[in-house]
Amino acid sequence: MNVQLYKEIVSVIRAERCSEWLQKVAAKHPGISLGTLESIGSQIRRRDALQTLHTHKRPDVMSKYYQRYLAGKLRKKSGVLLNLAQEVSLAPTLLARIILEQHAGGTQDVRMYL
Repeated sequence: MNVQLYKEIVSVIRAERCSEWLQKVAAKHPGISLGTLESIGSQIRRRDALQTLHTHKRPDVMSKYYQRYLAGKLRKKSGVLLNLAQEVSLAPTLLARIILEQHAGGTQDVRMYL
């Protein structure tokens, strides 16, 4: 795989929703295995998450995420966590941990929920 093709795949990964980029790239480049594409996608998502995690872990931002989660649950919306994670460009598991930490009152108290 040449660098230009790799950069094209990365740009599609960053532009598309998590569930949509794989089909789009696989259809455009049938010679690249799904395993390779999933690996590239995983690496890019991980790198992006590590580069922005400090902004998501600020106390004011974590509180805002928790309040938005609660507001969505009160309105009985489905997929609140997944939609919020997509909106703020954060992995749903990391967002779930942030919400759990806010609910428990801190990172030390969250251990009793895990």
